[in-house]
Amino acid sequence: MFGANHRFSRTMMALALLAMAGSALQANAQPEQREPELTTPLEPLTTGITADQIFAQLEIHNELRKSALLGYSVLRTYEVTGTNGKVHAAEVGRMEFRAPDQKRFVPMSETGSVVIRRMALNRLISSEIDAAELSSHFVRRRPA
Repeated sequence: MFGANHRFSRTMMALALLAMAGSALQANAQPEQREPELTTPLEPLTTGITADQIFAQLEIHNELRKSALLGYSVLRTYEVTGTNGKVHAAEVGRMEFRAPDQKRFVPMSETGSVVIRRMALNRLISSEIDAAELSSHFVRRRPA
């Protein structure tokens, strides 16, 4: 009764709905433990300060902070959830950091879709590890 064009249209509509549902999925990294916060005292603003002076102070502060952090280990849960709250994939493990730029993820449990874990969670975890490595090699360039 319906022709090939109608079946093709219905197939394309179904694929579009699946694509929209897939784009509604969210990948979340949730630490299981509260991470310690680094705090420093705030000083009042000084008039007449230049951008170069601000960046020089920022670099000093970053170096002090970096030298104080030798490492940490935290239990993390990464989940891909739909808009209805259903968990489609999850990975629990320990994220370990060692100064100056070494991060690694030690998986403890994996649930849900292997495809979603590989395509979303593993990429999310890898990008977090890569960001730690890149941050120590990042060279900030200021305009002349």
